[in-house]
Amino acid sequence: MKRDTQFKRCPGSLVFMQPKPDMIPCVACGADTEIWSDEAEGKCPSCGATVVRYASQSCVDWCKHARECLGEDKYKQYGQMKAAMRKHALVNAMTQHLGAQAERIERAKKVAGYAELILAEEPAADPNVVFAAAVLLVVGEADAQADQTSAPPDPDKSTCPSPVPEILRTLGYADDFIAEVCGIVVGDSRLRDRINFQVVRDAALLADSEEQRIRAAAAPLDTAFLASFLTGSARRFAEKRVLLGKPDNHPAGDN
Repeated sequence: MKRDTQFKRCPGSLVFMQPKPDMIPCVACGADTEIWSDEAEGKCPSCGATVVRYASQSCVDWCKHARECLGEDKYKQYGQMKAAMRKHALVNAMTQHLGAQAERIERAKKVAGYAELILAEEPAADPNVVFAAAVLLVVGEADAQADQTSAPPDPDKSTCPSPVPEILRTLGYADDFIAEVCGIVVGDSRLRDRINFQVVRDAALLADSEEQRIRAAAAPLDTAFLASFLTGSARRFAEKRVLLGKPDNHPAGDN
């Protein structure tokens, strides 16, 4: 009798292996938007807004046979989809918390954007920790400023502003992940030698120095300013006047 050697897939993986369209309401206008079960987002046919799927966990997230079950390509695609969903969830949570503080929201998005540029050059960094800390850095700063005391905070003992861990717990992140993100957000100097801390701090410096780098145009940047970067990749971005939103990230001042 011929033995059946085909790997048996569970129903949880079939949703991804055999994708089907789901109708997700647009948060902007309420129109139904088609998003396939192997995709993280779609475009609203009515208003054009990006609609994001916020799905619950699948067995693929914890099953030790997930890679074998999905196959290498689909497993990688699933990981990319989940990463995109996590990013959207973090940005959405940050935006909801900050409400009408448009400047802070824009800064948070800039810090996250620069963090992703640096991540492409720093493979040792954890993109999940870095992105979460970059997005929530402004949330922590906003709460810290609202709760200022007469005594300056100790960088090694500062308490993480409560909205940061609350947001992360709501989104299902583990305690050790939350602890590292909080350490980065409060600027815990004990983390200064860790690449995740360095990427986020450099991303914030790039975001906050855009006007300075634009004004400098082709002139050399201040040596002390360049020395303040913790990663070589961020320092190179600064020297090349790389700016978010410019075509192909061309240096500022280029024609």
